Amino acid sequence: MNYVSSTTQSFIKLDKISKTYPGAVPVTALKKIDLVITAGERLALLGKSGSGKSTLLNLLALIDKPSRGHLLIDNRDATTFSEKEATSYRRRDIGFIFQFFNLLPTLTLRENITLPMELLAQKDDTLLKSLSREAGIENKLDRYPEEVSGGEQQRAAVIRALVKKPRLILADEPTGNLDLDTGLHIVGLMNEICKTFGTALVMVTHSPDAADTCGRRLRIVDGCLFPDD
Repeated sequence: MNYVSSTTQSFIKLDKISKTYPGAVPVTALKKIDLVITAGERLALLGKSGSGKSTLLNLLALIDKPSRGHLLIDNRDATTFSEKEATSYRRRDIGFIFQFFNLLPTLTLRENITLPMELLAQKDDTLLKSLSREAGIENKLDRYPEEVSGGEQQRAAVIRALVKKPRLILADEPTGNLDLDTGLHIVGLMNEICKTFGTALVMVTHSPDAADTCGRRLRIVDGCLFPDD
């Protein structure tokens, strides 16, 4: 069963995707997942630890490949991508936001934020200033991560993910290390910037409040995907 949003511009389609990890006792993390993600859609994924959320993110990021089924990006089967094509897609079209910020401690916030752009030979100081002003860290860009708060580090991580204008943001528990108010502020910022750029967002979260900010909520239970009613 496909859980398709109301918009019509299909971006990513998972068709009967399953993922089994081999071993003495094989573990099936995902079971015949059908999912369509449309351009600009904001989707929340909820589920217990071990339910398959991280596996699904890894498949969407082309970090891992499904055991069965097809993953289509713009109607092209991404399971046939070479490693070079998959790397290029991640670098160009995906922004990542993590629970633990993953800022490089030896770089300033500005240098952390602009690193993805440098890898793409891009430069957009106007956008950097606009996003940092909106995030409330415009005056802290030349500080190192240890010199700012956790909330400010996560704001920098959000800008780092979005400054190259990716088509998809994959956010793995982006509020997990923050207090409720700061976390909701970060999620609100992330949603607003995604709407501005038309960027699709898939956010894994344990927080119902964070999930409520997205246009659609799905729940993973034992590797199966269901609407979260």
